[in-house]
Amino acid sequence: MSTELRGLVHVHTWHSFDCLLAPAAYLAYARRARLDFIAVTDHNTLAGAQAVAALNRDPRLEVVIGAEYATDRGDVIGLFLTDEVVARRFETVVDEIRAQGGLALLPHPFRGRDLDPERIAAVDLVEVFNARSGAEANASALADAERLGTPGLAGADIHTTWELVRNGTLVTLGGSGPLRERLLAAPRRLATRPTARSFRRYSQVVKRVRARVGLGGHA
Repeated sequence: MSTELRGLVHVHTWHSFDCLLAPAAYLAYARRARLDFIAVTDHNTLAGAQAVAALNRDPRLEVVIGAEYATDRGDVIGLFLTDEVVARRFETVVDEIRAQGGLALLPHPFRGRDLDPERIAAVDLVEVFNARSGAEANASALADAERLGTPGLAGADIHTTWELVRNGTLVTLGGSGPLRERLLAAPRRLATRPTARSFRRYSQVVKRVRARVGLGGHA
């Protein structure tokens, strides 16, 4: 039986160094938006995703355990993880994610120090839209994903309450079967809404303030 699954991909909680959002905020949003899944991906830690999963009481909502890991060639998101990824070389991080049965997602491929489009061919999924990236970067990501045959997703990249309240970036998957398989192969619709650049600057302010007062968070 074919049913659609609608969800939110690439969000952060206060377990990230540049975010102050409580894990419970995403469950409240998911309930209001009637989501079927949410992929929580804090910087270099599974703690935020695990916290959201532990708080979840909705049997309809699948919380994907994930994290956004820093590598020598830009960030890589691991989805459906059970253990932390310890490597920091791009290729080894991807290998560790897959060794757990997870999926490697390349976020905002044209925002960072390594802009090599061939990285898109090395992962399972790529953000063809990131709410915090510019229109040109997103257009390049979409074009290269289509050229290389890598399935695309829309990443909300949420760090603030205002971004969560105004979010319009969602993924809808058709077909049938488990979420993991649908992310790879199902027909999809991507709803997108760009985030103002001021929110990226706000995240850097949060990072500095947290460091100053000793709250830390994963960087």
